[in-house]
Amino acid sequence: MSDVKPNVVNKNLKVDFHIHSYASHHKDGALVSNCKVENIDILITKLKENKVDIFAITDHDCFDKTLYLKLKEHEGRDFEKVFPGVEFSLYKQGDNSFKEIHVIAIFDDTDPKNIEAISKYLPITNIQYDVDGQRCFSESKFKEILNKIGVGAVLIAHQKNSETSKTPQPRDANSLGEDTFNELINIEYFDAFEYKTPKQHIFHTLFQKSTNSETYDKIKYLTGSDCHQWEHYPKHDYLSHENMYSTYLKCLPSFRGLVMCVTDASRMSGHSELFDDGRKYLDKIEIVIGGQERTIQLSRGLNVIIGDNSIGKSLLLHKITEYSKIREGVSGIPKNLELFYEKFLADNSMQIRTIINKNDYMFDVQGGIRYSFEGGNFFASFSSDKYPEKTDSLPYKTFVKNKMDECYSLLDNKFNYDFILNNLPDIFVVEKPNHSNICSAKTCPGSAFERRPNLSKIISKLENIKITNQELIDKCNLEIDEIDELEKYQKYIISLLEKYISIKNEEERKTNIITALNTAITEYNEDVQKMMSKEETKYNELEENEQTIIDGISVLPKLKSGIGNFDCTVTNPMRITYSHNDFGRISFVSSFANKINEIDTQYIKSLISRVVRKDSVDLFDTKTITESFLTSIIVDASIENGQKGLELFKTKVNNLIDLDFKNVNAITENGKFTETYSAGFNSKEYFYLIGNDLNRKEIYLIDQPEDDVSQISIADDIVPIFRSIRNRRQVILITHNPQFVVNADADNVIYFFKNENGLIDVVNGALEFSDGNIDILSIVEKALDGGEESIKKRWKRYEKSS
Repeated sequence: MSDVKPNVVNKNLKVDFHIHSYASHHKDGALVSNCKVENIDILITKLKENKVDIFAITDHDCFDKTLYLKLKEHEGRDFEKVFPGVEFSLYKQGDNSFKEIHVIAIFDDTDPKNIEAISKYLPITNIQYDVDGQRCFSESKFKEILNKIGVGAVLIAHQKNSETSKTPQPRDANSLGEDTFNELINIEYFDAFEYKTPKQHIFHTLFQKSTNSETYDKIKYLTGSDCHQWEHYPKHDYLSHENMYSTYLKCLPSFRGLVMCVTDASRMSGHSELFDDGRKYLDKIEIVIGGQERTIQLSRGLNVIIGDNSIGKSLLLHKITEYSKIREGVSGIPKNLELFYEKFLADNSMQIRTIINKNDYMFDVQGGIRYSFEGGNFFASFSSDKYPEKTDSLPYKTFVKNKMDECYSLLDNKFNYDFILNNLPDIFVVEKPNHSNICSAKTCPGSAFERRPNLSKIISKLENIKITNQELIDKCNLEIDEIDELEKYQKYIISLLEKYISIKNEEERKTNIITALNTAITEYNEDVQKMMSKEETKYNELEENEQTIIDGISVLPKLKSGIGNFDCTVTNPMRITYSHNDFGRISFVSSFANKINEIDTQYIKSLISRVVRKDSVDLFDTKTITESFLTSIIVDASIENGQKGLELFKTKVNNLIDLDFKNVNAITENGKFTETYSAGFNSKEYFYLIGNDLNRKEIYLIDQPEDDVSQISIADDIVPIFRSIRNRRQVILITHNPQFVVNADADNVIYFFKNENGLIDVVNGALEFSDGNIDILSIVEKALDGGEESIKKRWKRYEKSS
């Protein structure tokens, strides 16, 4: 242990305020028989082995001054601090009956006279209990003893089981009943509650969070070993198996430091490390004033600079950063400020020797944040490095395009059906032209018999058409109007069959007629010659269209069966997972332009509704729509590269998909998208982001943050942020607002003032620091407007300037 009295907190102190000695033998008997003053080396060895910094011997209802003073001789060498203390047995009215509860009192030892008073009213022999049949004090007697001792005391009640335990342990505070227990908490009858094991600590923490009550937020917890055999410390005794779960305090080893802890639960923790590793920090700032070397010790947490105006506070930050902000031309800083500051240093015989590496700090000058926001693009530049890698859009685009392929397939099927149906060739029958019909009267009868094979072929082909057409009518489930048309064709084909069958049957009769007309053969041949070319053309056309008709009629049923309405329903919506960097309630997100959270039915509908004109959305029906009509209702349907209909529709939809899933930077607040870089992200949000940026480890310098935010938001929003920042970064802050000192629980207060010689001077220390010449709380009280009020709220019922 160092002989130099520390003035700044840079380490957590391990504490134990519940250790018994032989003075408790009137209740604990032989259990404490070896815990005598002559054996304190055993206790000290165990305390050192367990790295205990602060402790107290708290015997049952009495105080052993001799033991305390003997331990005091080792203070500062083998441990940091020993407090005088007592474990009171208090008989108190509960909800339904009187109960005995145990309360530890840790007394203020600032004045040595206090020890005499404690010893006088809490002797180790002849303890004056006032409750009949009970070895405990009544509540009135307890208060009387405290009043007679007349010194400050921190009261710690037993609470070994969780607050809501249905079987509270004897002597625990909640054994008094829920109503009384809550009343004691609300009036802060006790400053803290004692537990022992990690399990109870977990229960306590969960209980506080689950109740979400201001009442239970007032509870502070400390551990205590309740050791009754020093040689087995930190166990209760040789039979114990459970080790102690230690509490660490962030304070100077003084009663005032202890009070600061029990008035701010954030100063209590279950781990020994006070500050995160990896942070940049300064141990000290070295200055020269009037030729005198001065060293300002710094905490690695929150250092707050206070003092009168024009005393050089802002100069200090600008000088240790080599006037970087002035030279950068930051808005609101006069260009000649560096010259002014150098003259100020010379006039006041001051030198500032400490310089911070430019990569080791972040500096917000007085009013600089407000000026930057007024410039309009500050938040954008400040947050540019906070965005994550781009979210991969390919899986989402593929999901949407696969769904839209269903729509394209239906449209393609419908348009093909329409095309084939509308382009079937007309069905007609013509005989194949026969040049043998041009003949003399001698050969004409023979020619008539040669026509028979041609008639059979026509009849056969007509039979095929008849059969195919009848299958279409009977088996393909066509629309009624289509069946009507095909039945008309069927009747016509049947009539042709009947005709040519009749012709074939009457061949011989025709031959006789032809023989009778031999006299007109020449005229007949001339007529046949004229008709020959026309009939031949028609016959050729019939042969060419024959397969087209058959193929078309055969494929129509399949196309017909594939016609239907496109169902936009997405049975299993695809949730979008954006890449993001979280800063508390604010997240920086690599979003898509549409900023939707999932691909669902509504999104698929939106694609179609944005491609089709609003007045035609209801007419988009893949079962009935035609390709020409689709072209006519597409928004901005100018044909692109010759596209129309389905191809144009595809192009428009795919363009929208590419646009919707384009990567953009966005911000969400509590899970909801907000306008990036909007006016809503003001200085308060700026501080919030800094406070929740877990990656930044530079020293944070800031000059008068109260100038950048509303006064209303300081207590509720900004002070908690700075309490959070100092857990990860060293902060050096200039302020005139006591909330940044007292409510933020500054780890180090640096006070600039004019001394009796008229020279600028400086002192510093933790809030609780006092050495007879310097009293930091008193300085804060006097130097800051509202300082006294802030301290009163914090100090509660303890004396303000002791």
